[in-house]
Amino acid sequence: MTKELNELTAEELGKLFPINIVGYKPEWKDLYHLEEQKIREAIGKNIFKIQHIGSTAVPGLSAKPTIDILVEIYEETNNELLISNLKETGYQYTQKPENPPPHMMFMKGYTPEGLTGQTYHIHVRYPCDWDEPVFRDYLIKNPEKAREYENLKKKLAEKYRNDREEYTNKKTNFIKETMTEARNGKTAIVFGSTGLVGRELVNELLLQSGFNKIKAVARREVPVSDPRLEIILLENYSQLTEFKDKLNADIYFCCIGTTIKIAGTKEKFRQVDLEIPERIALLAESLSVPNLVIISSIGASDHSSNFYLKIKGEMEKSVREVYKGNLKIVRPSLLMGNREEFRFGEKVSIVFMNMFGRLFAGPLKKYKGIKARDVAKAMIKAVQFPAEKVIFDSGELQDLVK
Repeated sequence: MTKELNELTAEELGKLFPINIVGYKPEWKDLYHLEEQKIREAIGKNIFKIQHIGSTAVPGLSAKPTIDILVEIYEETNNELLISNLKETGYQYTQKPENPPPHMMFMKGYTPEGLTGQTYHIHVRYPCDWDEPVFRDYLIKNPEKAREYENLKKKLAEKYRNDREEYTNKKTNFIKETMTEARNGKTAIVFGSTGLVGRELVNELLLQSGFNKIKAVARREVPVSDPRLEIILLENYSQLTEFKDKLNADIYFCCIGTTIKIAGTKEKFRQVDLEIPERIALLAESLSVPNLVIISSIGASDHSSNFYLKIKGEMEKSVREVYKGNLKIVRPSLLMGNREEFRFGEKVSIVFMNMFGRLFAGPLKKYKGIKARDVAKAMIKAVQFPAEKVIFDSGELQDLVK
């Protein structure tokens, strides 16, 4: 009589499902996205955040060909119904006494006779700053550390091919040491770091204990000195790929923007406000940068009759098409602060806003002027929101910094 999976001993499981490390396959990313859609269809209303974790989420890294998925659920979720819905999607619920709900594990592709097709693991938990995404992002940002991890896994897989428990235990020290390094701080890159918001963003990041490296990409020197700050000077953003080896990071902040008057022509304005952010998004995608925050404008729409707002809308559309990570687009209204260049219309608007800003409440709040420093603070906080939350209007930015 054939045993059920949950009736098999660790030794029997090891023989039935030997550890097999294979070279990285680009289709793992696509398999994750397809499975994510199925999971959303089954339990979408319960999901706070969902993401690809594990070695198959690290481009270039050899791995066991199993797609690991972290699903963070709302605390009011009915766990019994969630379990039932995932079972209907083809998953088996692996109940572990040491990890009661909401710490739940689901598997697909395993049978008492062996593997059947692609294997998936779903790790269900309440929202928290879990180690797995941090570990993943650190390996992506540090290719040498990823290679070290890969070599360790290959050696362990050869030695403990039929002993999954020992294979996992022998990785523990490496993972703990790597997590200590990763938790010591993140790397952020600010593009457009000499502009009104960019300057404030660099200063705010330097005040954050969670960042141990800030890189400011600019066309001229940034008037800030700090041991954690690295300045990357480039004459033209078409040179971005030449600096590719210096541009790995946990977060990209794009603060690129100008006006038609300063740019000189509509075409030059388009090059700055659309083409440069698009290049940055393409670079972020190619380097698997997990987070990208881009500044746009209130009223941005690719259907707008206003040229400025139309270009901003086209930029947003383009960035969303090319970048598949955790994207946040902030749409501030009138920016208030001290610019290096004089903008007459902006100065008049700021005077008006200082006099009558209190009238902009309720539905009008998003039109109220906002300090550049507050936009910078909100851009940092926006990264913590689930991937589904992409657009932040000016009113929401103000709420983030209350």
